[in-house]
Amino acid sequence: MRARIESIQLIGTKRDVEFSPGLNIITGPIASGKTTLIRLCHGLFGTGLENFPLEVRQHVAAIGGRLVLGDHQFSVVRPFTTTKNAKIDISGLGAALRLPALVVDASAPYTYGQWLLRTLGLPDLRVPSAPSRPDSDLTPVSINDFFLYCVLSQETIDNSVFGHRDPFKNVKRKYVFEVLYGIYSADVYRVQERLHQVNTELGQLASQESSFQRILAGTPWENRAVLIEQLHGARSNLAAIEERAVQANETAKGTDEVQVLGSEVLRLDEQIAWAQVETEREVGSVEQLNRLIKQLGSQSKRLTKTIIAKTYLTDFEFILCPRCGATMDESRTDPDVCSLCLQVPAPMLDRKDFISEQDRVAAQIEETEELLESHKVSARSLERRLIDLGRERERAAHELDFKIHTYVSDSASAIARTASERPAALALITRLEDYLRLYDKLDNVTEERTRLEFEKGELEGTLEVLKTRQDVSEQRIKVFEENFEGSLRTLAVPRFSEQPRSALDRKTYLPILDGRRFDDLSSQGLQTLVNVAYAIAHQKTAIQLGLALPNILMIDGLTTNVGQEGYDLERVHHAYKYLIALSKELGDTLQIIVADGNVPPEADAYVRLRLSEEDRLIPLPTEAEESE
Repeated sequence: MRARIESIQLIGTKRDVEFSPGLNIITGPIASGKTTLIRLCHGLFGTGLENFPLEVRQHVAAIGGRLVLGDHQFSVVRPFTTTKNAKIDISGLGAALRLPALVVDASAPYTYGQWLLRTLGLPDLRVPSAPSRPDSDLTPVSINDFFLYCVLSQETIDNSVFGHRDPFKNVKRKYVFEVLYGIYSADVYRVQERLHQVNTELGQLASQESSFQRILAGTPWENRAVLIEQLHGARSNLAAIEERAVQANETAKGTDEVQVLGSEVLRLDEQIAWAQVETEREVGSVEQLNRLIKQLGSQSKRLTKTIIAKTYLTDFEFILCPRCGATMDESRTDPDVCSLCLQVPAPMLDRKDFISEQDRVAAQIEETEELLESHKVSARSLERRLIDLGRERERAAHELDFKIHTYVSDSASAIARTASERPAALALITRLEDYLRLYDKLDNVTEERTRLEFEKGELEGTLEVLKTRQDVSEQRIKVFEENFEGSLRTLAVPRFSEQPRSALDRKTYLPILDGRRFDDLSSQGLQTLVNVAYAIAHQKTAIQLGLALPNILMIDGLTTNVGQEGYDLERVHHAYKYLIALSKELGDTLQIIVADGNVPPEADAYVRLRLSEEDRLIPLPTEAEESE
């Protein structure tokens, strides 16, 4: 997790600062630009560029830097602008990228911040915005959230632990802690993601059910039993109409010519009725196929998301045993056997399987679209056929009436009447059957809701089980507490007990000093030292246990609230001696950048930039520039 700045260049000025592995110090009087440089260094890792002094906004056109991420070096140029999709240029590993800073646009599929996550091997997670509600809207854990643990700013070093007083930052601070120490795992992420999907689907099903109820409310078909009874009556009525038509036809028989015309009219009536039913069926098939295409499209999108997710969610290769911390010996098992659980891994679906399934769905969509077009053509053909049949029947009926007018006028009227009643009866039957099919769909919706409600309960239960698996997490936290106590003692932090004991609050993940919470520490100087010890302890623990924390620490105002006389002055010396020792111990692994106005002589060798009133980081604006 090495993250190191080798140099930073303020493009538009002549300022170019070189940094080394280990400890780097920026010193100078107040208002000389120390804090500005720390913030610009932070900007190389994707943080926002708002609220900088006037001279910075007027003179700095862009920030350039050489970064070491893991084992690779990259050159980065970021325009000095607050525009969220401003393009950042990256070169390294024989390739060049141009990515938007904070917000994705059409120019790239991911942001600079997401690139940093991937390059550093940090998890790209989306977590519930309200931790107490797993089904709340998901929010991403960004690179800036991980860097909460890597930057002690001058504004918060003496009053806040990684922004814990800011409600939004505090939520992310807790999530990052849980990710680092294994409380919030990839399994929890997957369960919460599925839980969010289930709740979305349940909401959609509830909306469909409600819409169906609103459509039928107050209509004659509000009750399924009434619909079934009406359908039975409509079918009986159709049978009676057809019987009357047969009887009227028998009465109207006269000459052979009349019989032929009568048969022709009946044949046309049957064809018209058949064409009407077929037309309604074709129209219904078109609607069903349209819905099927939408469903297949949604399935294709979900497969696309799955393929993308599958690309980035990779298996972990354990180097240390997650239970005891011992080095894993890969030679004790065959290559095909898991070196952790000594079992043969079960086969899993890979990315090719999902791509194959997506191709199948795409082919099904294409086939469905062809079938849809076929049904549309058939429906249009039937509609034209109905028009032609109507005209033909009108002609035949007119001719029949003319032939039999003299002796079968009553029968002709009966034939015409029954012929007109039959299509209406058929249409009513079709309509009632369609309404009953809606009830069948409602049954399917209800069944799916029941299944999803059951799945939701199982997911919530699984989530609770996963969140209670804290054996490994507790071991990691104990290592952190040991490092925290060691840092406090090395920094000579004042204690409040004959048997001093530091700890970590298991609910808030905030430090406890001899039984006192951080917010109960009245001295700003004491809060500063506790904050420094707390941040260093996280870095040491991350390096020891291989936790996913970028190994860089920026401290702005190390001794701002620590006195310069007596015991306080000794603590200043203790602080710098501790940082120097860390630099020697972890130099190539952990980079520390400190901005401070009071640097003791023993730390002079680590000063990389010494500012002054005459040599500020950036010259103050002239009167003409201020007026502009």
